[in-house]
Amino acid sequence: MAFASMLRRASSSVLPRAIRAAASPRTFRTAVSTVLSTEKQSLGREIAHRGFTSPLRFSTAAVANKDNLVRVLEAEIECAEEPCDSEVPAGFPFEIEDIDGERTITLTRKFEGETIKVEVDMLNVDGDEEEEEDIVTISKGSRQELEFGITAFPDEISVDSLSIKNPSSTEEQLPYEGPDFG
Repeated sequence: MAFASMLRRASSSVLPRAIRAAASPRTFRTAVSTVLSTEKQSLGREIAHRGFTSPLRFSTAAVANKDNLVRVLEAEIECAEEPCDSEVPAGFPFEIEDIDGERTITLTRKFEGETIKVEVDMLNVDGDEEEEEDIVTISKGSRQELEFGITAFPDEISVDSLSIKNPSSTEEQLPYEGPDFG
């Protein structure tokens, strides 16, 4: 009912302008565009004056999304604040480097003059997604390094790739990647 009233008021102010525009020597196209632009302006003013309320304002979807976001953020904060199991088993030969906020853990060990470094991506600790390749690097001083691309499963470790890298080489120089183990 209120909407019909607004349309009547808008059209009553538009009609005289349309007649004037059509009677003048202007072209038909400019008359139509004048009428349409005037109608949009006066209808917009009428809606703003009456305080038209959008039906989307009463939607519960935004509230549900906000509640869901709050719930997820609270769970993430709780997970970040709970203490980590930082107990290292007795006799564990690797030094553990776990930087807060990073998803990669580095295990480093020296063995018979070689440095063994294992980079583990902790994104997939639950095993829900496909396994991602981790990297094991074995180096001896400043000489060439062996880099193994591995996939670790609960009961086995699979070697996916092998590369020989020179530690003094630049990023543009590609290492020898050896045979395909797949």
